[in-house]
Amino acid sequence: MRSITADGAATLTVFLPDEGGTGRTIVACPGGGYANLMMDYEGTDWADYFNQKGIAYCVLKYRMPHGDRNTPISDAYAAMKMVRDSADVWQINRNDVGIMGFSAGGHLAATVSTHAPMQLRPDFSILFYPVISMQYKQTHHGSVDNFLGTDKDNADIVKDFSNDQAVRKHLTPPSVVFLANDDDIVPILQNGVAYFSAQHHVGNGSSLYCYPSGGHGFGFKANFKYHDQMLRDLDNWLADIPSPNRKAIRVACIGNSITDGSGIFMRDLFGYPAQLQQKLGSGYYVKNFGVGARTMLNHGDYPYMNEQAWRDALGFQPDIAVIKLGTNDSKPKNWKYGQEFRHDMQQMIDSLKALPSHPQIYLATPIPACSELGTILEPVIANEICPIIKEKANENKCHLIDLHTLYKPTEGILQKDGIHPTTKGAGYLADIIRENITANLTFPPVTSGISDYLNKALLTRVATFQSDSARAYQGMAIYGDYLVSVQNKGIATIYQLPEMKKVSSTFPLGSFADYNHANVAAFGVEKYKKKDPMPVLYVSQAYKKPVNGKKDLCYVERLNLDGSSETVQTITLDDETHLYGYALQWTIDAKNRRLIGFGNTQNNNAPDNELRIIIFPLPKLSEGKEVHLKASDAIDCYTLQQFDPRYPHQVVGQGACVQDNYLIMPTGFGEKDAPSIIYVWDLNKKTLVDAIDLRGELDHEMEDADFYNGELFIQTNGAGLVKLKK
Repeated sequence: MRSITADGAATLTVFLPDEGGTGRTIVACPGGGYANLMMDYEGTDWADYFNQKGIAYCVLKYRMPHGDRNTPISDAYAAMKMVRDSADVWQINRNDVGIMGFSAGGHLAATVSTHAPMQLRPDFSILFYPVISMQYKQTHHGSVDNFLGTDKDNADIVKDFSNDQAVRKHLTPPSVVFLANDDDIVPILQNGVAYFSAQHHVGNGSSLYCYPSGGHGFGFKANFKYHDQMLRDLDNWLADIPSPNRKAIRVACIGNSITDGSGIFMRDLFGYPAQLQQKLGSGYYVKNFGVGARTMLNHGDYPYMNEQAWRDALGFQPDIAVIKLGTNDSKPKNWKYGQEFRHDMQQMIDSLKALPSHPQIYLATPIPACSELGTILEPVIANEICPIIKEKANENKCHLIDLHTLYKPTEGILQKDGIHPTTKGAGYLADIIRENITANLTFPPVTSGISDYLNKALLTRVATFQSDSARAYQGMAIYGDYLVSVQNKGIATIYQLPEMKKVSSTFPLGSFADYNHANVAAFGVEKYKKKDPMPVLYVSQAYKKPVNGKKDLCYVERLNLDGSSETVQTITLDDETHLYGYALQWTIDAKNRRLIGFGNTQNNNAPDNELRIIIFPLPKLSEGKEVHLKASDAIDCYTLQQFDPRYPHQVVGQGACVQDNYLIMPTGFGEKDAPSIIYVWDLNKKTLVDAIDLRGELDHEMEDADFYNGELFIQTNGAGLVKLKK
């Protein structure tokens, strides 16, 4: 139990799940008419239910208002702050904190959901038979008397705390309301149903479950006739609420009705910010702060910086802010103040720069206006507003997204008004913005280790290969002065460094087959015989279709300098839980004797594809000809995006090697949509420490990599052998 107030009158009782929790947290506000609290069936009785689902659960004992509404509100705000401040210690996700309230506690939960500053506002709301209205004739009288006191006759205050009147588009979190049709204490139409309707009306996520009977106050009571059904309904609703990545890059979409999604059905699903979220994937947390008709100009008819959405955008503490304003400023009644546009845009930029999150700022020019709806003037946008935005982007070193040039108003992407995008057009807009964001990913400065070396490296050509040029080059590994180059289907050539002298003719591996892509090669630790010139070589089959019921094999090859090879062991992963949706590849961490699997969870083009790492102790040769691994035996298993969302979701992965606990991964085809970039992943800290951008340096596919005398050698298709050298 944690004290919320100095005197301990308000407390938060915390129930944490066992290891393996989901990170989700729910703060419960029991009911009692703002006169007392039902701490059992509307509080602590729920703890086991949530903990068994991996959800942390906190029960708030808040103080009674006695006519001072700020007393319980401040306790609820303090509880939300305590939970988010404790995220690292409690191992919870500060981006996935919901609030749950019952009866008057439902009013308190809805008040926090509609009135709290952004940093304290919950990510979702669960309301059981809630008091919503403060209109005396429409609600529970005792709750009004106790919460508002002498202000119960103040029409403005009554309206402000009738929370169905306080719902805001995009800004009020998704909610679910649970009711019984025969509730005779709190009228359901003017309260729970009214909140659901208000949420639905503005397009926010909203659900409503109304059971035939149960009265008021069923909570977690087992004798509630629909208790089990209610829990199933709650389970299903929670499963549909997205849980943002704990370390997601936070993206604030700031703008007017085009950002808001005006005219788009279910804009929270199909507006450009929602589609941007889908395209960026779970490594990002995108929020829509668009408000229709708003201007950048503070003397415009509806200034954006006067809006709650602007205050919420700042409170969101974004890592990236996309500003798309200017369309409404072009109206003559607004542009008569056009000389102030530079000043007002600078004010917005300065406010974002001052945030502790130090966001990257993207200034977007307006999309072309294909009509004069509402006296919007395209010449003013093109000839006056766009140049100012470009000037400000350059002056402030902000990223520029020139939507006015890039967004081509072709058929089907604008609504009939010629101003607002259709659902298709919003997707087009999201594509442009996504491409700009991912092209400008930045990484923290690296100060030590192998990544520091790579960060300062230059690309040089070493040699061309002397082998079967008709077959694609795949895996490559180095041991001592020997370099083994492997090609598709499993043929190999041995070279001697540094001269790249050919030691053997090109020969088939023991695993030679049409279905052996031989994508990755890495030397292990053991030699099959003491006299062997090199340890066994691990070769990844990386074939996406099963062969004889098996896929993603790792072949362990014994090589001889005379150009012969035999497969001495075959390793498979029983992927019963479908961790990998595409090809799984293997490399070796020889220093720590670990076998490291890596690969996509889905097809590479899937927007929510992630790259999964799975680590096993390196099997010994004495374990036999066939080794079957199970995911449950892994030392570690995670996706890179879980820990560092800067790793792209649609990267085209190739080979990999391990050096000093860093996983070095060359990726890409040397093309615009799959650029040549080497990513460096710290296996200990689970974070991306470097990205070496070789765009413009290497326009060929990188296949595999390994180190020789402190330099990173890379096998390519088309450019031969290259290396990174200081």
